[in-house]
Amino acid sequence: MVVWEKFLAWAEDCHVFVAHNAEFEVHFIRELYSSNMAIPKLSFIDTLHVSRNRFPDRENHQLNALVPTLENRHRALPDAKACAVLYGRCAATYKSGKVPRSSYVREIASYGSYVSRTSPTPRQLSYIEALGGDPRKVSSRADASKYIDELKGRGSSTEYSVDTSSLTESNSRTILVIVALVILAITWLVLSS
Repeated sequence: MVVWEKFLAWAEDCHVFVAHNAEFEVHFIRELYSSNMAIPKLSFIDTLHVSRNRFPDRENHQLNALVPTLENRHRALPDAKACAVLYGRCAATYKSGKVPRSSYVREIASYGSYVSRTSPTPRQLSYIEALGGDPRKVSSRADASKYIDELKGRGSSTEYSVDTSSLTESNSRTILVIVALVILAITWLVLSS
């Protein structure tokens, strides 16, 4: 919560942020506030929705499919840069060169509850197998991502298990990802106006 509050103070009176799949980001922001705390009046422009509108012929609207040139995906800075690049590409498809805020700005309160798509994807399971791992050791997408990192030599443990004590740390990392995405998106907005 401390990082989030510092970010809001830094953002001052900016209340519209850009994110890819903003529904996911909103879920984590809501988790920061207890039921009796007022969530700030924030809004998002979701590049997932903008890209679906502007690039309807694309089969896949995942960030890494739309901006494939950047590496180290699912890390804060590369994903933030990719989101900024995608926002710029979407803006360039409009005559004004800007994404029309009136069409895409959505208040945080209008998002429903996030429906977690927790099961590992077939692609993750195949990748785990290709790396010599056991796909039966994972039960969620997040577990699969961590296990893949371990298999690729980024982790130190040879045995994989889910440590529930790290959930708070994981949420903190997620908030840092959001902050990085938002900071780069704001920079992109300022530079493109």
